[in-house]
Amino acid sequence: MARPAWWRQYLQFLREEKKWWAIPILVLLAVAALLALGNTATLAPFLYPLL
Repeated sequence: MARPAWWRQYLQFLREEKKWWAIPILVLLAVAALLALGNTATLAPFLYPLL
């Protein structure tokens, strides 16, 4: 049996433990990572369509 993806396990953990307050933190971290990577010359052309 294949292991579920880490994000699926994390969402299941949030659901079971009622830690819904952690979701906005994850969204902010993801946006910050996209902005930081968007400043690099190698990844910027791939990230601009996402923003």
